[in-house]
Amino acid sequence: MVSAVATREPEVNFLYLPLSPLGGDNIPLRIGIDIGGAFTDLVSYDDETGEMRWVKVETTPADPSIGVLNSVKKSGITMKNASVIVHGQTLVINTIITRSGAKVGLITTKGFRDNLEIQRSNRRDMYNFRYKKPEPFVPRYLRLEVDERIMADGSVLRELNEDQVKQAVKRLLSEGVESICISFINSYANPKHEIRAGEIVKEVAKEVPITLSHEITREWREYERTSTAVLNSYVMPKMQKYLGKLRDSISSMGFSGVYFAMLSSGGMATFDYAERYPIYTIESGPVAGVIGAMAVGEAIGERNIIALDGGSTTTKASLVENMSPKISTEYHVERDRFRSGYPVIVPVLETVEVGNGGTSEAWIDSVGNLRVGPKAVGADPGPACYGRGGNIPTVTDAYVVNGLLNPKYLLGGELPIHRDLGEKVIKEKIAKHFNVSVEQASEGIIKLANDNAALAIRLVSVQKGYDPRDFTLIAYGGSGPM
Repeated sequence: MVSAVATREPEVNFLYLPLSPLGGDNIPLRIGIDIGGAFTDLVSYDDETGEMRWVKVETTPADPSIGVLNSVKKSGITMKNASVIVHGQTLVINTIITRSGAKVGLITTKGFRDNLEIQRSNRRDMYNFRYKKPEPFVPRYLRLEVDERIMADGSVLRELNEDQVKQAVKRLLSEGVESICISFINSYANPKHEIRAGEIVKEVAKEVPITLSHEITREWREYERTSTAVLNSYVMPKMQKYLGKLRDSISSMGFSGVYFAMLSSGGMATFDYAERYPIYTIESGPVAGVIGAMAVGEAIGERNIIALDGGSTTTKASLVENMSPKISTEYHVERDRFRSGYPVIVPVLETVEVGNGGTSEAWIDSVGNLRVGPKAVGADPGPACYGRGGNIPTVTDAYVVNGLLNPKYLLGGELPIHRDLGEKVIKEKIAKHFNVSVEQASEGIIKLANDNAALAIRLVSVQKGYDPRDFTLIAYGGSGPM
């Protein structure tokens, strides 16, 4: 068995950010920006004066960079006075979940075309005879083979057929692919053929983004490595466009410092790195919250914490023992009790996510029971109480109806809340069904939302042998403290 470690530009520990080497010119102002499902947040801190500013604006799903720019403008910060921007986002994971990424072509070793379809023999739902494996992100007609073979010890059995690579690239281009992934068997042991194939792709298709599997992870298990590389290709064009536009727009405001993206491991990397290896930022936003909770825990003298991040569409929980978060080197997208999901071999700070947040839908299932989540209305049109045409009751509507959310101060008072609209949808779609008052129906919605959040806490604590009474709960996010 051969295993190696890929060369990576170093990650940065953002908790104690040495500004001088990173930002240059000893400029003390640093900025953190996070994009959530409903709101985008900006926080700035001046090391010299101790001044902190924070603003919240609405997220713009069609183009998240607009929300970021709005937050910068609203903050009133003079961007030329800033040295570092650290950015957390959920663009990568949302692109995968919503299937809104690029059309990907895969070039692989002859005989391994169906690797993504065969997957693994083990399955989550063992006794389900109707079980279906996850659909590959690359359909079979876009998975092409070339003749080459590297052995497990790195020796070359068959040289790469370069003519076949050229033909494969031309065929993929004729099919309209937007991104190309190259994953050869045993390339972790010797990437020679992948490197040469990548050079050929650049010669034939200069503008098409390329992912080489050995650059993503130098580990054995070709299915997991190929899955990770394919997902990197899938999100790369969208991430490059987003970060490029964001960088250009902020630079035009006078910012000349360093741009950093949060990594799923809790570290940071430059925007250039994140554009080339976006899969390493798959849990960028949620992980940043956990690191922030650790900083709070350290400040108050609590070394064992459970971080609870309640957002607009999901709630995330993570356990930190003795100020040491749990880090996994294999992550699965869309994995649950019944689905095996898609493996991603990147370091990820362990979090458990449930479909429960401020914009989660309250609905009646087929047997007449009240449910909350996992579906959510998101930022557009938002909860009914936003007055933007939403006609589905949500957790936020229930908070407003029961007086738990101040209708005059959401988004600093800039987002008007219409309690009557929240009452109307809850009455029509929930209260009437159970023949109860609107307030009782709202209370039921809130209780279910709380139960969902408690489930996330249980999954990271009790089910892993930890007693939650030994930990301090730090709740944050729009719906977390609620």
